[in-house]
Amino acid sequence: MKKSVILLRFCYWLGAILDAHAAWNLTLLRYREITSAVWAHQAAHDFGMKALWAAGDAYALMWGWTLLLIWADRKPVERRGVLLLTVVPVILLLDAQRLHLWLGGFLDFGQTGFWFFFLVALAALFTFSYFCASPKRVLQETGRESA
Repeated sequence: MKKSVILLRFCYWLGAILDAHAAWNLTLLRYREITSAVWAHQAAHDFGMKALWAAGDAYALMWGWTLLLIWADRKPVERRGVLLLTVVPVILLLDAQRLHLWLGGFLDFGQTGFWFFFLVALAALFTFSYFCASPKRVLQETGRESA
């Protein structure tokens, strides 16, 4: 297997592992922590129901994105566009949320800074991998001519 395909597959699996971790945490949040908090604190019931709804949507989407990245790994070059869809809008919006929370004073930069820069690096890696694995480049690596 050539380097560009190995890099693509590494990116797919890295993304899938990170998404599965987030999906698991959101699943626990949805079914354990928010649910018990909503019923324990009836005064915050409306907010709790909105959080319950949002966590339910979020965990479903995260499990779906995990499977999408694994699916892309089955045909890494042909489905490399999934990496760009992961960068924009997913990673871009996650970083925008972190910036908003920091600039709005909801979090100190120390609480979110590592993950902000980690996501920037992840976006750069995914974008680099996408462009390194263009079909024309992969054909050149394998010594085959394009049709």
